[in-house]
Amino acid sequence: MIYLTGFFYQKLLGVNSKFNKKTLDLPDVNKVKILSCTSLGQGKNIYVVQINSKTLVLGATQNQINLLREFSEQETESYLKEIELFEENTNG
Repeated sequence: MIYLTGFFYQKLLGVNSKFNKKTLDLPDVNKVKILSCTSLGQGKNIYVVQINSKTLVLGATQNQINLLREFSEQETESYLKEIELFEENTNG
């Protein structure tokens, strides 16, 4: 499922697109939400994505997407709170 989602994502938006917190509606997946994206160089990125209730860390190159880590629900809640606090602090 992860590879299929990554494939659709790459084809629809392009892996190198600059974005934050966008949501895709895909046929067999309710929601795919990109929580964070960090570029590691040309064509190499790390994504934190939420697919339904799962939060995953994905490594993506121009040729493949790999699952690096899956967060527990408790870790996900903590991570989302950190993002919210960071955004509040950077936006004023």
